[in-house]
Amino acid sequence: MAWRGRPWSGLPLFPFFSGRVSPPPGFTGSNGCAELCLHPNGQFLYASNRGHDSIAIYRVDAAQGTLSLIEHQTTAIETPRNFCLDPTGRYCLVANQSADTVVVFRVDVRSGQLVPTEHAVSVGRPVCVRFLDTPDR
Repeated sequence: MAWRGRPWSGLPLFPFFSGRVSPPPGFTGSNGCAELCLHPNGQFLYASNRGHDSIAIYRVDAAQGTLSLIEHQTTAIETPRNFCLDPTGRYCLVANQSADTVVVFRVDVRSGQLVPTEHAVSVGRPVCVRFLDTPDR
């Protein structure tokens, strides 16, 4: 899997030119990627896998135009409809459509790995999570 880097609005843009984001080798079930998210530091790309029930984590090498798989996080993930990194890049919220939960992971900013926190909120069929800027009070 590889992308080529190009600056755009202060963020790297990675036009796809070969390969695919996928579950690990050996997975034979049906799968679809629902969401892609680039870490604020530009070093990691996250991709949700519905079917494999995971978030794939890749290291981005913008200079070489490549992605390297770090791991597939599967803990407490079931039909990840959507996920979002907080603006600081320290936390990731995953909306589990089939489990009726939104689960919280801590992001290891050095390795990119998602570390389970065991924090979850019950929400009926969550489909979208976002962090919004609010005016200071």
